[in-house]
Amino acid sequence: MNNNLNLLSILKCPITKLELKRARPELLKLLNECIKKKQVKNRGERLVPKPVDDFYVTPDLRFGYMQIKGIPFVSENEAIEIGYISNREWQQFLKKLKGF
Repeated sequence: MNNNLNLLSILKCPITKLELKRARPELLKLLNECIKKKQVKNRGERLVPKPVDDFYVTPDLRFGYMQIKGIPFVSENEAIEIGYISNREWQQFLKKLKGF
């Protein structure tokens, strides 16, 4: 856990240059449900094939990055544009998180 905290302190979004924070557990759970339904693509237009261990997001909830088997995938092509996941529950949860 301590290693994850150290890693999190240096992770930045390569697109916005904002620091990343660990997604709330509810968001991670919902993301993995969307992945199982094949509703999540990264910016490289590839479907995310299987559930992820963790998810790091920009403070504005614009981009997210997966962690699989302890390895965070933080590159422009691996970025997930959070607002474009086509799932009704996901969109409702995002509105709630953003205070709309």
